[in-house]
Amino acid sequence: VAGIILQAAPRATILPIRVLNGEGVGDTDKIASAIDWAVQKGAKVINLSLGTNVSATALQSWVGYAASRGVYI
Repeated sequence: VAGIILQAAPRATILPIRVLNGEGVGDTDKIASAIDWAVQKGAKVINLSLGTNVSATALQSWVGYAASRGVYI
């Protein structure tokens, strides 16, 4: 995705944040922290390529927080 973004918007700044391990496993606390960090660093768009099979109320709250700050998820 980053390569496509840089082709379309070569002056964009990419903030790569890894929250899942090499097997694609992680927890919602790390994801929420990453969203917070990205918002604090001035991200305008956050791309999340992940999913869960459990309710993630805290994660939904952080997505709402980012949206309230004008960040697209």
